[in-house]
Amino acid sequence: MDPTPPISGYGISKLTAVSYVRLFHRLHGIPYIILRYANVYGPRQTVKGEGRVAAQFLSCIFKEEPIGIHGDGEQTRDFIYVQDVVAVNLAAVRQGDKDMVHVSTASGTSVNRLAEMMQDIHSKPIRIERVSGRSGNIRRNCLNNCKAMGLLGWSPQYELLAGLNETYEGYKTDEGEAI
Repeated sequence: MDPTPPISGYGISKLTAVSYVRLFHRLHGIPYIILRYANVYGPRQTVKGEGRVAAQFLSCIFKEEPIGIHGDGEQTRDFIYVQDVVAVNLAAVRQGDKDMVHVSTASGTSVNRLAEMMQDIHSKPIRIERVSGRSGNIRRNCLNNCKAMGLLGWSPQYELLAGLNETYEGYKTDEGEAI
């Protein structure tokens, strides 16, 4: 098992939830599988909560506001499309038991690159505003998905640009209501 010394309140809350799941298994024999998601994105995602940079960018784009990039924008995230998450959830229900797996593309993308991809999708120029870096924000986030692939027979099917295109079209169709 990987070491789990949390460095944030968010990390502590995740570790606490995992501890409860494992405790209920020991006490009551309840089967479980823990899926640890990378940065999930997709249509109708709100700008609230963790891992929401794609939704935040789209919200700004449709409001014709500048997108804010913290620091130098070279921090990376592992963006996983919601349809891939649905597929792994179904595989986990059928095949997983007493394990923890990462759900990811195993590929890091910089926030700057994400903004470039959004510009490629959007027909009008996107304004970028550089803002100060966030304290406690990790520089690199890319999860290893080999265990999910081997144990669950799953692999991500969506390339980032394809998922962003579907997400963009979904936001456009909703006329910003979900943002």
